[in-house]
Amino acid sequence: HPDHFIEFQPLVTPAHIVPEWYFLPFYAILRAWTIDIPIPFTDATLITAKLGGVLLLFGAVAILFFMPWLDSHPVKSARYRPIYRVALLFLVASVVALGYVGAKPVEQPWVTVGQFATLYYFAFFLIILPLLSRYEVARPMPNSIHDAVLKKNHKFEKKTASKGKKLSLVLLIGLVCAIISVPQGAKAAGDALHPEKQSWSFQGITGQYDKASLQRGFQVYQQVCASCHSLKYLYYRDLAGLGYSEAEIKAIAAQAEITDGPDDTGEYFERPGKPFDRFQSPFANDEQAKAVNGGKLPPDLSLINTARHGGADYIHALLVGFEDPPTEDGLPDGVYLNPYFPGGQIGMAPPLVADGQVDYADGTEPTVVQMSKDVTHFLQWASDPHMETRKRTGLAICLFLIAFSGIMYAVKKKIWADLH
Repeated sequence: HPDHFIEFQPLVTPAHIVPEWYFLPFYAILRAWTIDIPIPFTDATLITAKLGGVLLLFGAVAILFFMPWLDSHPVKSARYRPIYRVALLFLVASVVALGYVGAKPVEQPWVTVGQFATLYYFAFFLIILPLLSRYEVARPMPNSIHDAVLKKNHKFEKKTASKGKKLSLVLLIGLVCAIISVPQGAKAAGDALHPEKQSWSFQGITGQYDKASLQRGFQVYQQVCASCHSLKYLYYRDLAGLGYSEAEIKAIAAQAEITDGPDDTGEYFERPGKPFDRFQSPFANDEQAKAVNGGKLPPDLSLINTARHGGADYIHALLVGFEDPPTEDGLPDGVYLNPYFPGGQIGMAPPLVADGQVDYADGTEPTVVQMSKDVTHFLQWASDPHMETRKRTGLAICLFLIAFSGIMYAVKKKIWADLH
């Protein structure tokens, strides 16, 4: 979630926490316990609401490991257990409801909905499954998977014509809804203009960073952005990901004056930067940064691409989207017009004002658009420097799963060969 990449402020409590989507059902379960359980006949508390929520959270995960004992029915397929199938569908619905509730604020009616969904979640495993395992009568089972598949295909052929018409109608309704919703999504939050989609080399499952563009973007950051914006979550040694050699990284780091110490006399001193140092901030502290920038704190750029809706497209559009005031009166001092910024007015002056503002070392023509794309590319790398490794790992896992699926299919054919 983009909000997770907004810089932490120790004196500000977020109004609402939004976990990643795969944690949302368990987050809703954590919030479902809202009462303290006292020790009878005393004023002491046996289980607080917080402890109860934690117990529910861990219990929701631990209970899955007891499935072989909770579901002891000889027939495991829901196709031949009608009551179990309905109960399972309700479980899926409860998990979906918990995921939806987990993304909502802790207020009514979401708390009550989460409590009912949590109640059914545990009831399914602890009550429904044991009862069905003992009392549910399964439908007659086929002699082999082959017979079941042929029977299913025969029924499917009869229903294909009517389902085809229904599917066409659903697709038509969905297309109309999508067309209607387009004008509503043309504006971002705060009536900001939605950025146009750009083509980036790092997009897609096989996307990679363009090392030449990264180095040009770093040059733009050094000469344009670094005077106001920090990169405090990056180290100089991280520049190896841009293709710089060890000697080049040491030379870049040495350009910074780092405050270090104390020394043997207890004094702090200045020294040239080294690869293990963090990127030097342009200001000594936040108060100094606010004083220099009209009371506003320039955001750190380490995670800016992932902390903004629209990501790289938004950053690029913001950098090239500054406009002149529409009236002769203009705007207040220190305020600039940018339709891509929520509200249309931004306190940052246009950073890229003319072609040739940066003299690229590789000879690329430094137009405003080119500089914007290069620095956006660099900031994308700063926000996600391990993207290429992650994608390579993911592709390797996918290839393994494909090969493993083929092996399992062959095993299945071998096992059932005599029964077909």
